[in-house]
Amino acid sequence: WLRPAGERAEAARWLEAVRLPADRATAPILDLSGGNQQKVLMARALMAEADIILLDDPTRGVDVAVKREFYRLIRDAAAQGKLIVWHSSETIEFLECDRVCVLHDGAIRRVLAGDGISEDAIVSTAFAEQIGGDGRAAGGERRFRRDWSAAAPVLILAAIFGIIVALNRSVASLFGIGLLSGAAVPLVLVTLAQMVVIGGSEIDLGVGACAGLANVLSATILVRAPWAGALALLLLLGAYALLGWLIQVRAMPAIVVTLGASFIWAGIGYALQPTPGGSAPGWLAAASAWSPAGVSSSVVFIVAALLGGLALNASRIGVVLRGFGANPRAMAQSGWPAARIAMLRYAIAGGFAVLAGLSMTAINTSSDINAGGSYTLLSIAAAVIGGCSLLGGEITALGAVCGALSLSLIGSLLGFLGVSTDYNAAVQGGMLIAILAAREILRWRRA
Repeated sequence: WLRPAGERAEAARWLEAVRLPADRATAPILDLSGGNQQKVLMARALMAEADIILLDDPTRGVDVAVKREFYRLIRDAAAQGKLIVWHSSETIEFLECDRVCVLHDGAIRRVLAGDGISEDAIVSTAFAEQIGGDGRAAGGERRFRRDWSAAAPVLILAAIFGIIVALNRSVASLFGIGLLSGAAVPLVLVTLAQMVVIGGSEIDLGVGACAGLANVLSATILVRAPWAGALALLLLLGAYALLGWLIQVRAMPAIVVTLGASFIWAGIGYALQPTPGGSAPGWLAAASAWSPAGVSSSVVFIVAALLGGLALNASRIGVVLRGFGANPRAMAQSGWPAARIAMLRYAIAGGFAVLAGLSMTAINTSSDINAGGSYTLLSIAAAVIGGCSLLGGEITALGAVCGALSLSLIGSLLGFLGVSTDYNAAVQGGMLIAILAAREILRWRRA
């Protein structure tokens, strides 16, 4: 339980430690000067009693007096046995450290300690032209592994598409690309939804069913009563956001909650439409038939989805979402509200799932609650093929989209090769296992 009196006393103690007036305890942090904001953040880290404190250039842009206060706080923390890992853009600040690691190209070039720490030693090491044979080889190998991991999804997609084009050159036309990419739009959107959830170190087993329900809603209620249909889709989006709140506040496994939710989505869909049917709204059918400058609408939608995923990951909120996947405790201690971020995560994922359902309606001009069922596991596979880590914190929109497109092209590839599409799932699974095996080999070599 929270005790206001105890909180005020603790805040006053740390305000005194960082030498800020006591009346600043109730002031919003953004109302403080830049230096005082940095001191408050430092006090938060110390108050959490963390054994390891990471500092990323904390004194940049602050005056000399505030820097001296920082040095005092850091020395006091180190004297208490805490490990301070300090990244700085000012060489002179490293003289305050017990040990300095000079890095180049992802590798520690030299470690300075004790009396060996000086500005000349740091600068000469940082700007040395020769690393040595082993350093160059190790740096080159690390660059290869990093570049291969980023490029692998694109190369896999290019290889599959290249084989298809070699078998039938007409596929390389705008019309052929449109035909191949048409069925991939829902999977791309569902994969982006799954990517957002995986970024939080969770897995969504209900995203396919959610897309299926959106498919049913858009082909039934949205056609008969557009305002009621739009409201139903918004309610679905809100319900998806509430899943994030439930998972976070009640500390329930996401895989269990989303699996249970999938039954709810499917049940509602069956109640609305027991058998396939319905029709697409006029504006949705027109969007599907849209072909700007001869480019298929499916290509436009996939590119738009990719740009949306890239923009999300590059934004501030995208960094926060990945941060909670990598280290939720640190993010919470930094002041980010875990429950609200969880709701936002599932709201974004739900938005992609709803768009996937709308695309299914546009493509098929009808609805089927079972149509989205296969997308759940395929989206997980596509995200993993694309380089997203199931441990969270590491996702890539480009990789996820390429993974989804690669899986969707497997059926076409088998058809052009004259192989029965009954082997589609087996080939998709084999490709996933092969990619995971290759990554494990690279990880093993790195270790």
